[in-house]
Amino acid sequence: MKNLSENNIKIDEISIDVVERELEFVGLKDNRGDRGLTGGIVHQGIIRVVTSTGIEGNSMIGQHRGNSTDKIKEILKTFKPILINSKERDWKSIWKQLFELVKSQNNNKNLYSECLASIDIAIWDIIGKTNKSPIHEILGQIRNSIPVYGTYQPRYENHKGYLEEALEIKSKKFKAYKIHPGLMSTKDTIKTIEETRKFLGPEFTLMLDPNNGYNYQKALEIGKALDFNNYHWFEDPVPWNNFDSIKKLSTKLKTPLAMSDKPRFLFEEFSDYLNKGYPKIIRGTSRKFGITGLKNLCELAERSNKNCEIGTGGNIFMNMANLHVMMSIKNCDFYEYWMPTWAHDFACIDTIDFDEYSEVRAPIKPGIGLTLNEDWIKNHKIITLV
Repeated sequence: MKNLSENNIKIDEISIDVVERELEFVGLKDNRGDRGLTGGIVHQGIIRVVTSTGIEGNSMIGQHRGNSTDKIKEILKTFKPILINSKERDWKSIWKQLFELVKSQNNNKNLYSECLASIDIAIWDIIGKTNKSPIHEILGQIRNSIPVYGTYQPRYENHKGYLEEALEIKSKKFKAYKIHPGLMSTKDTIKTIEETRKFLGPEFTLMLDPNNGYNYQKALEIGKALDFNNYHWFEDPVPWNNFDSIKKLSTKLKTPLAMSDKPRFLFEEFSDYLNKGYPKIIRGTSRKFGITGLKNLCELAERSNKNCEIGTGGNIFMNMANLHVMMSIKNCDFYEYWMPTWAHDFACIDTIDFDEYSEVRAPIKPGIGLTLNEDWIKNHKIITLV
């Protein structure tokens, strides 16, 4: 693998275009409160990292919901001086230094982790462009495509609504579907599990993700319904740090648990899961770990004979970063195709689409594989911060 040192790259400039969008509201409040909703005024930052040779690496900070002002400010206040003043030219060495900074945080660890992830992706964009190669080729490409599953955030309060969603999923030619049941009762959730399986048939791959919203007893009852209806995984049924429940559910249920997408679930927590042996499937995303961290974690999981299923990144740069890592690992079965796509497909001329086989193909452009839509950015930019 070539690195920054071999290409003699020096970072000279870092700036962030802050863009504003007004989105229609989608979803329902759940156990996480407003995190179950997308909509309203949202802000994201378009990151531009420029080298001494004029190559610009891009990334994005902020998800498809909420305010990203604190993350944008932290990148420029804390991370930019380290990157500009570093005498290192090897990104692995710089990343380790920044990772130690993340680990040293107490209350701001997840914020710092997202900042590092965004910077990491911009640097990998530079590495790919410098080498005139897609990032996945530099990481060690082992496949050209990956199956997708379709999913929405919680949108319905009963099984009839989820049957409508299942019909939509089927009409879009998906072959796999993950249900976010939100705050539905045990009875309604089991009805949804049963009716969705009946409607989509035995060949469809199905998952359920209640976003850590259940206690042990509810998770066990619903998990048994998943077993009976042959679901592929049971994602984040209980709080990510309730290991007693995770262990008991893992031993009592056939359907494997997949955990965790919680922002606080970071490197140390990932390692703790591996050491304890449960759950069977670990979750990861470039939003929290960047390309460097996510690749490392996937390899750690593989050494423990576990899959690392990679979840949505919350914006198109993070999703594309996920895809590059997926192309270089064996232990991830699906790309998470989060809808509505307009929530995270913005600021670029490119989109991430799946083919007639319900698979996403490997990117072919150098770097991250995305070209900024400068006209769109100009029309939505409220300020450029340096």
